[in-house]
Amino acid sequence: MRSDASGTLQLGLAGGGGLRWAMVELGDVVEAARRQRDLSPVAAAALGQMMAGTAMVLRMITKQPEQLLIEARGDGPLGRVHAEADTDGGLRGMVEVPQAENPGAAEDRLAVRSALGRGTLRVVRESKAGKRYDSQVELVAGGVGQNLAHYLHQSQQIESAVLLGVLAKPTGVTAAGGVLIEALPGVDEDILKGIEARLQILPGVAQPLAEGGGEGLLRAVLGDLDREVLESRALRLDCKCDRDRFQRQLLALPVEDREYLLEEGDPVRIQCNFCGTEYTFSAEGLSLAQ
Repeated sequence: MRSDASGTLQLGLAGGGGLRWAMVELGDVVEAARRQRDLSPVAAAALGQMMAGTAMVLRMITKQPEQLLIEARGDGPLGRVHAEADTDGGLRGMVEVPQAENPGAAEDRLAVRSALGRGTLRVVRESKAGKRYDSQVELVAGGVGQNLAHYLHQSQQIESAVLLGVLAKPTGVTAAGGVLIEALPGVDEDILKGIEARLQILPGVAQPLAEGGGEGLLRAVLGDLDREVLESRALRLDCKCDRDRFQRQLLALPVEDREYLLEEGDPVRIQCNFCGTEYTFSAEGLSLAQ
């Protein structure tokens, strides 16, 4: 199911061409996803960060795939946090435990780092020809941004900083997005030192986004460096679930399994984990009618 919620991704250069950057604003998209699945604040924060990061990584990696899937599977209260992005600007995602709370983070219930816990980060790239390339790295100490930067370094040889943030409250998401900065070969060391100094004093990403949008976030990170926008594209919340796909999956089950599902309740009800749309199937629909 496609939502009307939309966001923006920009790609550009800075520092005389020594830095490549991507910036995403996704507040409306993450709020729509929160409402669809009734996410808790920490679940909304984790999903928003993963969706923003996935959109930027898709655009930044070499040999850009048609679709990118990134999933953090940890032992924290969130369970799996999964996001998908495609080259048409479509985004979708899910949290295994949508109502998760984070009691271990007494001072900050939205601490996504502790809510993820220890585990693995899985990245699947799908090419236009349908080929899938699957890679996996261990989750490192840090939030979603640090883990995406770790993946880019380990698997893509990209030296980067990935900053992600979501301002999520019980009443809803008011800001979400992030910025990815890649150091290109030959970049001036003074430029990198300036970036590092600004990042050390930056209190977080969510507040600059809430106060000044994507432009405010870029100013906070890049300072007065020259900046050029090379590309701007729209992003949208777009779940690709449909009735026919679920029906094919059900029909692929053994007859006894389909009979068992109907015994549990006729019609069989299936809910999409991404958007929450519910599909119903009768005995006729499952080819079990006499």
